[in-house]
Amino acid sequence: MEDVRGDVKEFSGYTAVELESNETQWGEEVVHPEDQEDVWETVQGSLEMSDSFELTYRIKAKGGETRWVWERGRGIFGPDGELEALEGFITDITERRRRETELRRNERRFESMFHDPNILVGLLDTDGRVQHVNDTALEYIEADRDDIIGKPFWATPWWTADTTADLKQWIDRGADGEYVEYEVDHPMSDGDVFTAEGTIRPVTNDEGTVVSLIVSARDITDQKQHEAEIEKVRDQMEFALARTDSVIWEQDHETGEMVSYPDPCPVLEGSLRTIEEFETRVYEEDRSDVVEAVESVLETSEAETVEFRTIPEIEAEWVEAQIQPVFDDGSGSRLIGLSRDITDYKRRQQQLETQNEQFDELARVISHDLQTPIQTIEGRLELAVQTGETAHIEGALDAVDRLNELREDLVHILRSKEIVSEMEEIDISEVAEAAWEGVNSSDRSTLEIVGTARMEGDPAATRRLLQNLLSNSVEHADCPTSIHIGKVANGFYVEDDGSGIDPEDREEVFTPGFSTKSGGSGMGMTSVRQIVDEHGWEIHIAEAETLDGVRFEITRIEFTAE
Repeated sequence: MEDVRGDVKEFSGYTAVELESNETQWGEEVVHPEDQEDVWETVQGSLEMSDSFELTYRIKAKGGETRWVWERGRGIFGPDGELEALEGFITDITERRRRETELRRNERRFESMFHDPNILVGLLDTDGRVQHVNDTALEYIEADRDDIIGKPFWATPWWTADTTADLKQWIDRGADGEYVEYEVDHPMSDGDVFTAEGTIRPVTNDEGTVVSLIVSARDITDQKQHEAEIEKVRDQMEFALARTDSVIWEQDHETGEMVSYPDPCPVLEGSLRTIEEFETRVYEEDRSDVVEAVESVLETSEAETVEFRTIPEIEAEWVEAQIQPVFDDGSGSRLIGLSRDITDYKRRQQQLETQNEQFDELARVISHDLQTPIQTIEGRLELAVQTGETAHIEGALDAVDRLNELREDLVHILRSKEIVSEMEEIDISEVAEAAWEGVNSSDRSTLEIVGTARMEGDPAATRRLLQNLLSNSVEHADCPTSIHIGKVANGFYVEDDGSGIDPEDREEVFTPGFSTKSGGSGMGMTSVRQIVDEHGWEIHIAEAETLDGVRFEITRIEFTAE
């Protein structure tokens, strides 16, 4: 270039001096490489025809930016017809080119939407008159396109008198530049009604003035019916769930979002929006079980059931959750669960387990309590055989009577499930003597009642209590033993002159199965503790005060009279 005028630097980044000095070649360095050939051919073709040229092409500005320019020029020829120079002007059209590109893009979008078979589309003037409608919209009415064009939109068959006022208002808002959304019921040519969800969008020119309106709508009749059916099912489900202790929940495992029915969740007391909110209601020690169950469902695509405890603030102490995957497009990314309050079930289960344990223990106690009179009968009969004295047979028969009484007591216990039942006033000395008769004391062990008292108690249970204590003293002694029963301030005691009980073992004495005697069942003292507890008494082990053995004190007894 020889002479460059104007602010070429503004759009190219190069100064006039750089171009005039040919330090920068316009055709080789500034014109975009992909456009250089076309520019050259267009210019050369025009020069050969001695004609002017116009062309649009891209340049690479000095900063690397690509811009669009429009150039118009002509050749200057001498008298001999030889080309002497080129003259012309170049202007930056980048912004205009951008607007044209955007306009073409919008036109393509509009054409695509306009011919969408699933969307009703119309083009309106700002006063609401129809300029154009698509074929899909015409399928809903009995009218041709020519019958519609030029009419006010509210006067067309899609609208009724009931919706005219709303439509006019929507058009006015659109003409003022507002994006309007609406939902309305439209009449159809067959007399039915379809529900449409639509928009009215303003179209503006370069100055921002609204020049037309695009109305588009989609038939959502099936969707609305489906939503109504879902809502009906949901209402029925919530009605049913509200009358149970169950809740249905759904979780999107990818987002962690949850929803429950009913909401708020009655079992876990509150709305569940995320898996974290769910976990905060689970007892801390059980949270890992819930997490493992969820992970197992996701890994194996098989349903899982998990039971867990809740935090103390929630009334439902135990909850069962049945979890299964929901498959969308072949992947189980959602979980659905049924949670129900199983607190009563767990309590009954625990009560049953406790009851079974108690009956198991009771069975061993019964076996032990029956052992004493049986041993007495055996001992008396052996003495009768050895000595020939009938008095021993009478003693055996007395033991049989006591065994029968014990049997009746045990039957009553099993039926009533009560170790202590009928309370009445008893004399401790009389009960002690009856208990002593049931003890096999053929080794000349003796019982001395040094004090008596009257109190409230179950006579049969108290006799078993004393019989176990007395038998314990006789059986654990290596020689005939002396036993005393007497009164203390708020109860009575039983002590002997045997070997006593090691202080280290005293805490274990009443534990089922514990015995210091070889071959002992360890159930006698368990029976004693049960009877004491059922009466509301207390029992303690101490050193004997009068004799040299062990002393059992049964206290917290209210005496009635001497």
